[in-house]
Amino acid sequence: MDIAMSVVLRARFSLLLGYYADMLFSKHNEAFIKTMDFLFHSVGYENKTPETVIALQSIDTLNTVVSDSDLAPRLEPMLPRIVEILCQLTGVICYPAYFEFLSEFVKFYAVVLKDYVHSILGSVINRILAEQHKIQSNTEEKTPGTVVIGKCWNVIKMICERHEYMPEMHSMIEDMLKQLYVFMTDPKKISFEDDITMNMK
Repeated sequence: MDIAMSVVLRARFSLLLGYYADMLFSKHNEAFIKTMDFLFHSVGYENKTPETVIALQSIDTLNTVVSDSDLAPRLEPMLPRIVEILCQLTGVICYPAYFEFLSEFVKFYAVVLKDYVHSILGSVINRILAEQHKIQSNTEEKTPGTVVIGKCWNVIKMICERHEYMPEMHSMIEDMLKQLYVFMTDPKKISFEDDITMNMK
């Protein structure tokens, strides 16, 4: 099978899962887990490669899957595994749609994510720090990292706005965000000073 055909088949399979995931493997949990693994790992394909179409389709499918209340009971036992994968992906993914999915994920599963949200928040903060370092090391005024940083802040906002996390987890979240607040000592060097100001209110 050539590469083009393989890409088409995997993208179509991902699309199919968006429609039928709630009905597939209802009595075969191991097969269901492997199918979900396929989706999450497919998101990690690099941009501007033949597999980009698979990644984008998988992100779109995951948006559908995570917001499906019928699938929630089957996905909840997988949360430790899912969160681990997402934290890894957050450090490398450049697709804006991925961070939109991540915002929906922390929103939809807020009730059961309390023990894991600190890991997700940490990965998002680390990504902002990494992108900001790249921007400051780059002589160009604008880099693709500014888009990623903006999307990361949307995830942070979602976490801070959910009553399932706040105010119960306020101290922990605030301590973690101090790594970003320090940039306000020289706000001219960053593009997210408004995000910090709004978040501190």
